[in-house]
Amino acid sequence: MTLRKKSVQTISIDNINQSWISVIPHSNSGEESFQLLHQLIQKLPHHEKSIILLDLEGLTHQDIANVVGISSNYVGVKINRIKQKIINKIKGNE
Repeated sequence: MTLRKKSVQTISIDNINQSWISVIPHSNSGEESFQLLHQLIQKLPHHEKSIILLDLEGLTHQDIANVVGISSNYVGVKINRIKQKIINKIKGNE
């Protein structure tokens, strides 16, 4: 409930974890890379989108697990699977 009461925060390109930047092809500018990542995240199923957005906001696996209702170990597994899904979509778009 506490997280629902918080206002929506935007994430700047500078605050995105470097592991996410390495997923995006280097041929794009920073803004284009951010837009591509944003579009791919928006196409994810709701539960996957929630996990990734919480990860991008910098929450720990334990915090994400508490919000989503799964174990912290499974959060790590889900994040890796979602990243791989995004990588596959980017490779398909190239």
